[in-house]
Amino acid sequence: MKNTFLGICLLGLIAFAACRDNQANKKVPDLSADSIGTEADARFVAAIGESNLMGEQLGKLALSNTLSRPVVQLGRDMIEYYSNLNTELGGLVQSKSMGLPEVLNKEDQGKYEELLLKGSVDFDRAYLLFLAGRLEQEHNAFKNEIERGQDHNIRQWASAKLPLLERQMAMVQSMQLSSDDKP
Repeated sequence: MKNTFLGICLLGLIAFAACRDNQANKKVPDLSADSIGTEADARFVAAIGESNLMGEQLGKLALSNTLSRPVVQLGRDMIEYYSNLNTELGGLVQSKSMGLPEVLNKEDQGKYEELLLKGSVDFDRAYLLFLAGRLEQEHNAFKNEIERGQDHNIRQWASAKLPLLERQMAMVQSMQLSSDDKP
């Protein structure tokens, strides 16, 4: 009996250690100012990386949580948009000894789970509302980086992507207006 108890405890410790090691192997962005222009540039990269990850995950969620063809198409567009942004941003920061987040932060995970539980109509409105707010935050971050960023390459990338971001914002705002017309 004593050996069984000790065996179970040992297995528990091994499982705990394995999970801890797995968490330690997760890619954590190096946000030191030495690896990228300034701390502000590093915060921009981290925030946009997190936003890209969330946008892509919510796009995938939209494919399964809505019955609306326009929202399904928007989900597809958002997957492509955020995936492309993240690929480009990843290539840009790789030369600066940085990585991008691979898992949602706690706040985004909470919002994702909240949207996951909504029915189709409620999901559509909540998704569009969240996406409009997130795109507005991204727009502000991009404009700030373009105006104040110290890293030339990141500033140039942000400047090149701003028109695409503005098109995405306009598309979401248009969908919000048309969904507001429906009962």
